[in-house]
Amino acid sequence: MRIEKKHLHHGAALTQLVEDPRFTSLNKATSAYGHYVINKTSRLFVKYSTKSAQPWRFAFSEDEIARIKTDTALDGKVFVAFVCGQDGVCAFPANDLWSLVDVDAGTQSVTVERPLGKSMQVKGAAGKLTGKIAVTSFPDLVLA
Repeated sequence: MRIEKKHLHHGAALTQLVEDPRFTSLNKATSAYGHYVINKTSRLFVKYSTKSAQPWRFAFSEDEIARIKTDTALDGKVFVAFVCGQDGVCAFPANDLWSLVDVDAGTQSVTVERPLGKSMQVKGAAGKLTGKIAVTSFPDLVLA
């Protein structure tokens, strides 16, 4: 099998998870690429950007938004993780996505910026996350 860019970039996030002592299992949640079940209790949506510098943009199709909406309605923890080039992984609870996108507006994008030496800032067409995300918060957020 040929190694594609998406394999390398998703691998950046997944490697951080599997190297953590709290990690026990990784499975596909659905046939959709980037949709995983971690430790049988958490769902994770991984998206990546190959850009080496900020801002990093991540598009969400109507189908992806619907899938995340379905997962957040289930019991358990659901997260979104953005692999920002080689800078780091920006992760947050999937319920926070609703402050960034309009679930009824079709395909939309989310932008992540990280001022030099600072935490990540996330915004979308519908608004921005309150607070900033430390680049060191992943994978702890998903595995805690």
